[in-house]
Amino acid sequence: MANYSIWLLQTGEMLDFPRSGIFYGRHNSGTLPTPLGFIVLRGEGHLAVIDTGFRTDLQGIADARSYGVSNPHGPEELLPAIGLDPEAVDTVILTHAHWDHAGGLSAFPNATVYLQERELSSWLRVINGPKRFGSLVASISRRDFDELWQRMLADKVCLVNGMVPDLLPGVDLVPSFDTHTWGHQHVVIR
Repeated sequence: MANYSIWLLQTGEMLDFPRSGIFYGRHNSGTLPTPLGFIVLRGEGHLAVIDTGFRTDLQGIADARSYGVSNPHGPEELLPAIGLDPEAVDTVILTHAHWDHAGGLSAFPNATVYLQERELSSWLRVINGPKRFGSLVASISRRDFDELWQRMLADKVCLVNGMVPDLLPGVDLVPSFDTHTWGHQHVVIR
């Protein structure tokens, strides 16, 4: 069993998020307050984050507010509050590429990003697809993909295919394809 300190850091909250966005089949059942955030792992010689929150530049904050996010905070503010330096993060694991999970990549310039290849290739098809995919494209930020592309050119992205046991000691990647997104993955910490 691995030994990690684990933090869940809240990047904001959506006070009126539709229940159907979380609970399958609960259409027209009202809203509920929903926190947004990411996870920090420290241990076994690594400082890692699972997801990165949303962009916190001026445009990113404006985009988050347009989705109903209140009290926004970015990794650059949250990690130092718990005594950690975002530049010391060596591993970023993206569960999927939605705007509120993949937007804070720039806060972690020294990290290698791990993402399912299926997630990236599926979104690239949709981004470049017909206008009928517009509602799907609204759940991502093209700027996040620009950042991901820049990291790929710098050899700072590792696209994985399927299950990855022990990506870090005691940390597995387990795909759940065609669920929340095409290439969604869970992170299991043992």
